[in-house]
Amino acid sequence: MEITKENKQDKPKIPVPLRIALIYVFFGTLWILFSDRILFALVADHQLLTRFAIYKGWTFIAITAALLYWLIDRSMLEQESIAETLRLSEKKFRTLLNRATDAIFVCDMDSHLLDVNKEACMSLGYSREELLRMSVADVDPAFSLADDGRNLWGKLSFEHAVMLESMHRRRDGSLFPVEVHIGKLELDGRPVILGIARNISERRQAEQAMEQSAMEWAAAMDASDDAIYLLDLKRRLVRANQTFYQMTGSTPRTAIGRHIREIVHPRGEAAPCPVCLAQEEMRDAVITLEADHPDNPAERPLEITLKVIRDRDGRPLSMLLTLHDLTNIRKDLEERTRLEAQLRQAQKLEAIGTLAGGIAHDFNNILTAVLGYAELVRKGIKKNDPSLEDIEQVIIGGLRARDLVKHILTFSRKGDHRNVPLAPHLIINESLKLLRASIPSSIEIRSFVDKDCGTILADPSQLQQVMINLCTNAQQAMEEQGVLTVSLRRRELSAEDVAGELQVNPGPFVELTVSDSGQGVDAATMARIFEPYFTTKEFGKGTGLGLAVVHGIAHDCGGLVKLESEVGKGSSFHVYFPVVADEVVGADEERESDIPAGHERILAVDDEAAIVRYEKSVLANLGYQVTATTSSMEAWEMFRASPYSFDLLLTDQSMPAMPGTVLAGKALAIRPDLPVILCTGYSSVINEERAEEMGIKVLAMKPFDQHELARLVRKALDEK
Repeated sequence: MEITKENKQDKPKIPVPLRIALIYVFFGTLWILFSDRILFALVADHQLLTRFAIYKGWTFIAITAALLYWLIDRSMLEQESIAETLRLSEKKFRTLLNRATDAIFVCDMDSHLLDVNKEACMSLGYSREELLRMSVADVDPAFSLADDGRNLWGKLSFEHAVMLESMHRRRDGSLFPVEVHIGKLELDGRPVILGIARNISERRQAEQAMEQSAMEWAAAMDASDDAIYLLDLKRRLVRANQTFYQMTGSTPRTAIGRHIREIVHPRGEAAPCPVCLAQEEMRDAVITLEADHPDNPAERPLEITLKVIRDRDGRPLSMLLTLHDLTNIRKDLEERTRLEAQLRQAQKLEAIGTLAGGIAHDFNNILTAVLGYAELVRKGIKKNDPSLEDIEQVIIGGLRARDLVKHILTFSRKGDHRNVPLAPHLIINESLKLLRASIPSSIEIRSFVDKDCGTILADPSQLQQVMINLCTNAQQAMEEQGVLTVSLRRRELSAEDVAGELQVNPGPFVELTVSDSGQGVDAATMARIFEPYFTTKEFGKGTGLGLAVVHGIAHDCGGLVKLESEVGKGSSFHVYFPVVADEVVGADEERESDIPAGHERILAVDDEAAIVRYEKSVLANLGYQVTATTSSMEAWEMFRASPYSFDLLLTDQSMPAMPGTVLAGKALAIRPDLPVILCTGYSSVINEERAEEMGIKVLAMKPFDQHELARLVRKALDEK
């Protein structure tokens, strides 16, 4: 803004009264000088001359009066015109002043306000009259009347204005930022100060928002693991994030403004760089550089994205490049592939478990008939009959088949596990029998199992899983030949032995040791061997979960696992389970010699005719009154017709039309006190907890012999 003084000077004007007097003197002088001469020249008669002299005086008075009237009237009209012009000019000036969007202040050299516009009043919250009684210091708190008035006003000139930023104070005391243009001009013959103040609050907020946005953008760029940088059209670095500087070993001070080739390829390009070619051609591109590429500055696989930034007309402005490290992505992809393979393997195992359950159900039904009728035949053979030994072999074979099915179901079973007191030597021996069929005969199995090692608190299926996982690991370590040694013994562990195990206390333990004569493992592998998914085997030969599961089961039981290994000399896994004083559930393996009998009325239901016929034969021989049927619907009709004609319901679970649980539920709805025995070869929908909730007394697993059947029936009836 520039303020100048008007150089053109107005011509001096004669005051109106003086002008009138001069005109009067001029005309009066002319009249006096020339009127008498003209009159003397024209009139010779003195009497007439005297009369004309009188007339001339009156004429002079009339003419001068008319002249004075005209002069005074003309002067007044001019004054009125000037006053109107000034009024209109003042009105126009005030209108323009008040329509200004900036606050305008006029003050004298002593900083007292002389005039303000409407915007000044509105922005400060004062009336015009109030502001005209104030000084600059009242509006601008930072302004000092003594110092700023003398220093600032003295530096101003009529030709140039100055600009500064300050703070103005409103009537309520609040401050707001302003940009003020200040100039000096002359008003009514004296110098005054003109100030034009613009409220820059929104601009300040916009600047702060832009500054914050720039800081956030810079922080976001610096937080990125990708190297991001911006080039101008001459491929000079404009800006970059911290990842780029770390990758290239440069700093903003040394890199900004330099050609990108000097930063990325300080020794020159070993081969034509595809990224540099794309930059020269100014085209968008996505380029992958492997770690061994000679022009790769990071020596890691990179995905480089080049985006040309253009204006609205499509003209290029700059180039934005992003360098994305592919190392983690490729690791994640490999991990995903491995997890998918593990998922497929788990689904296969789940399918095998489902298949095993289905086969077990049918196979146990078959074994129930085979073992049951074999026992009935054995009962009718005399002791010295040669065929007795044959039927004994049939029974032994059936029992082995029953145990085999039980092992398969135990291994494939999923769900909640319950730790119970058990004798571990029984599970270990059963597991060895199961493993002998799967381990190559070229691998020798040696076992040293102490039957009196003690009782532990564990889940039987989990203990068997520990045994199978360790033996499978040992077999894979030896491949096709070697010695697998399994030992079970009691051992006392001291505080030194359990050091580092926070939840394990010293005391008596049962030690399960599985050793192999394989190649052994080094110290680095031993440090990670119990980590989930860690494996040293090639793809397809291990999931890396077996030893992790062993470690987890041992700790769940309050024990620990230790590994001893030496490269070239094999490995030994020692699993320790705390000894408990509880009696083993079902430890008594002796069968009572006497079969319990009775006379109660029993309704037996099974869709297998051979099984229901066997049940009826055994129970009838024991004195029970048995009503047998292969139809669950027929059994329901008989029971509903006479619910108190039966003392016990013996039903199979898997039957067409009406499963055993439905039949039992309907029967118990009529007679809640009715004892019910539910038999199943295998079921995924019923367990002991569910059966107990339904009011079923006994859940019997097939196959069962006549002794167990008689005991279960008697138990259900007696508990009534």
